[in-house]
Amino acid sequence: STSAHTFVRGICFTRRGDEILSCGDRCVKRWRPLDAFSNEQSIEPLGTWDSTSTAEDGGTLNDVDSAPSDDSRFVTAGAEGMVQLWDASRRSSIVSWRWGYGAVAQ
Repeated sequence: STSAHTFVRGICFTRRGDEILSCGDRCVKRWRPLDAFSNEQSIEPLGTWDSTSTAEDGGTLNDVDSAPSDDSRFVTAGAEGMVQLWDASRRSSIVSWRWGYGAVAQ
């Protein structure tokens, strides 16, 4: 079975274009969609990053976007104005900013 999200709030291609980042269920997942076509099976995520351990607001994520120059980095926008920069080699965000009040979306 595929370990997808119950509810997807944001999705984007990485800058290289061969992988997808998705956010929902308080986590970000990285996928390689062509694997599903070549294997003719369901695919598992290449990586999962849990926002509940890094955000003061419980980790609710509204959107995700790939960094413009580095596919190993991505940014999330979430509830309570939380914006976070992530590095794929780490399990938690590397920098967090609080952008005023209310939810942030792309």
